[in-house]
Amino acid sequence: MRNKISEEILGHKYGNCVITQNIILLYIPKNASTTIINSLSTIKFRPHQLNYFNLTDQQLYNKKIVTVLREPIDRLVSNYVETKFSLKFRDFYDSQHYLSLNPLAQFQLYLDTVIKKESELCTTQYLYLQDIPIDYYLNFHNLNNEFIDLCSKINHTHRKKLPIYNNRGENSPRKRLQKSILSYINNNEKIKEQLQTILYKDYELYNKIK
Repeated sequence: MRNKISEEILGHKYGNCVITQNIILLYIPKNASTTIINSLSTIKFRPHQLNYFNLTDQQLYNKKIVTVLREPIDRLVSNYVETKFSLKFRDFYDSQHYLSLNPLAQFQLYLDTVIKKESELCTTQYLYLQDIPIDYYLNFHNLNNEFIDLCSKINHTHRKKLPIYNNRGENSPRKRLQKSILSYINNNEKIKEQLQTILYKDYELYNKIK
């Protein structure tokens, strides 16, 4: 089931969702959506109905619309590292100029040439939620507790604890790179302000649930 779901919804189109007994989960990449999907019971998997904007009134009836928000800079860095190791954006990551730079300079190039254009390499969270009335926002950084609380409130069947997927070791190349970049940002006020400005709509959303 997990692989089939992933194949269908990882296209990252706006409005992607999964319907369960009384939850509609709005999918935002890099926000633990796969973790939640795999914890929900009785998933009604119909690929042609997995977009919120195509759902019928009957499918929407008596369901809570839920999504997960993540600290925007943390999500951006996670997304950068994920795409850097993927095959999808090789034109950017395999360019001679990019490869000639050290890892932190590579990230700066990413900021200068990609982020400002709101490329698919870094689609902001708010774009996935436009024109969708969200009932519950869950905080990625307190996800297990908030998800369990939500399920208790709406009497939704769930596991006692969320399963962990894509949990790479702390010393893996991706984790080390991610930590290095976050440290670089946190020690550079100019870059941090630049990112907070670029991601201001995401921060408006996220600050409501902190």
